[in-house]
Amino acid sequence: MRKLWLSLLFCCFCSIVAYAELPFDKLALYMSFDKIAKDTVIDESGNKNDGKIIKAKVAAGKGKYGDGMEFKGGDNLVQIKNSKTLSISGQVTISAWVNWNDAPGDGWLCVLANGKQGGPWENYGLFVNRGARYYYFTTSLGAEGAHKVRNSGNGTTEPKKWMHCVCTYDGKSAKIYVDGKLRTDDPAGGKLVGGSIDLRLGHREGSGHWYNGLLDEIAVFSVALNEKQVKEASEELSVLMAVQPQGKLTTSWGKIKFSN
Repeated sequence: MRKLWLSLLFCCFCSIVAYAELPFDKLALYMSFDKIAKDTVIDESGNKNDGKIIKAKVAAGKGKYGDGMEFKGGDNLVQIKNSKTLSISGQVTISAWVNWNDAPGDGWLCVLANGKQGGPWENYGLFVNRGARYYYFTTSLGAEGAHKVRNSGNGTTEPKKWMHCVCTYDGKSAKIYVDGKLRTDDPAGGKLVGGSIDLRLGHREGSGHWYNGLLDEIAVFSVALNEKQVKEASEELSVLMAVQPQGKLTTSWGKIKFSN
């Protein structure tokens, strides 16, 4: 029996190692919402981009993986101070598990915004349009206020359902993936304008665009993930971070979780 258990454990370990190839050295922000210190969400990327919880609430056991963060559609947000690691001027990826409510209020639900309404525009940002039901990816390319936008297409997101959205920009095109499927590929050259604006979860500063619903596994990379990596990013990142093939295996067994 013990040999069988060890064999199963080894198989699980090997399967994790097989796809744990995300560029964690380029991880600028990672919030699982499982690590909270009083009114602060701990950034697990190692960059100390911790976020202050303002009226939003930890949704214990209600996240896609473990705990999530719940927003009520007005004056609820997580504010993250600007930093060199978040003021990205090259490539970028936003990854998020989104579960939004189709509740009365603004039609634009802000998942994440690095910038504010009325200028400077978001260096990068992710929204849900609840009317047409699509994801909306914004970038400032070429100059401050040079606002470039694209969406995932009508009917590509649903309320009250966990869906994984990844937005990437590689300097040549902006892409939006929904549940691992490429929905938009928008040719848009230019350099991201980093700026010095705080990053917010759940609200775009200076606007009425408040998020309503649950968020989990928020991550920002300073590189554009490829299609394989986008699919890997749908997994619980803390598990993938525990086993990283960097020349030789580095293992942190205490962080690895197994489900029944």
